[in-house]
Amino acid sequence: MSIKDEVFSILPREKGGSTASNRFDYQKNWAICKILELHAKPDDYLVSFEYHDDIIIFDSSLDPQKISFFQVKTQTEKVTHWKIGDLLKRSKNKAGQLKNSYLGKMYDNIIKYKGQVESLCFVTNAKIKGSLSNNVNCDDVLGFKCGELCDVDLNKILDGLKIEYSLSDLGNFKDIMFFKVGQLSIAKHDQLAKAELADFIEAKFPGKKYQVVTLYKNIFEEVRRKSNVEETITDFQTLKEKKSISRDDFEKYLAMVTSDDKLELTISRVEGRLNAEQIDFDFVRTFKRYAKLYDVERSNHSNQMLKTLIAKSKNIVDKSSCRGATLWVTLDCLFVEAKQNITTASFIDDDYLRTILLFHLYE
Repeated sequence: MSIKDEVFSILPREKGGSTASNRFDYQKNWAICKILELHAKPDDYLVSFEYHDDIIIFDSSLDPQKISFFQVKTQTEKVTHWKIGDLLKRSKNKAGQLKNSYLGKMYDNIIKYKGQVESLCFVTNAKIKGSLSNNVNCDDVLGFKCGELCDVDLNKILDGLKIEYSLSDLGNFKDIMFFKVGQLSIAKHDQLAKAELADFIEAKFPGKKYQVVTLYKNIFEEVRRKSNVEETITDFQTLKEKKSISRDDFEKYLAMVTSDDKLELTISRVEGRLNAEQIDFDFVRTFKRYAKLYDVERSNHSNQMLKTLIAKSKNIVDKSSCRGATLWVTLDCLFVEAKQNITTASFIDDDYLRTILLFHLYE
């Protein structure tokens, strides 16, 4: 059975991540930094939120062969370390049954997905209290593989999991289990994520002017929205659309960085044509105001109504036979078609709809 099918034949352990209102934004900012890391490489990816684990990453958005699982956990600034015992501690549910430990939840993915698991990773803002086999303290490194721990700490983890799962052999767990520590500060994780985003944009678009705060806000809100989807996911395509960000999705978010020059050019071209046709000055002024609003709102990927309207109105422009002697005649014909065929068109101002149609004609 392929990953695309198997991931839905196995029920997630819980839905608490999607419904809890007090989840740290740390997790979302870590996810943004991880997406930047993945996007800097040429390979495809799909990052999914709050499904089976805090974050899971497929090695392809079309035909995945491997999955990586991430638990992103935080400690307060007063608690600077995780002890090995903390990672193996098991609490009880309301029925008095023992729940899995943090590491037990990670190992559970190996049981369920066997050879399809590429890696497991426990991500935290705090340090892990322990020692590596080369006598380096875990405090002094930003990440390490479980198998790199000294024998005492490694055996404590392995023995704990063997008891938790009543097993004598944990397979390749120690070789694919990783710890990432101290990457983002709990107090400044948003600022650090913005800085990572700014560095990424400057490397990808050197010398380009852009609004990093606006871009960050739009991406963060998209991650938040997809993390909070609570509906039952039954197939890979729905997971991809509802709770994930792919390489193609992220390229669309980045497209707003290069939109400023195109925006001014489009506004100038449309304004010139409208003036040449002696269209009422009030509409020209209204068009320019709505053009700025449209450029901001179309970058807000959480505005599903506008996204749908934009897609449907573009389809009308591409397929319509409306081609009049003037721009205004053509626009008027397209406007009538849009009002008749797009239900959500009634929720925006008529001149805003005309502005969107003009952009489709000229961009």
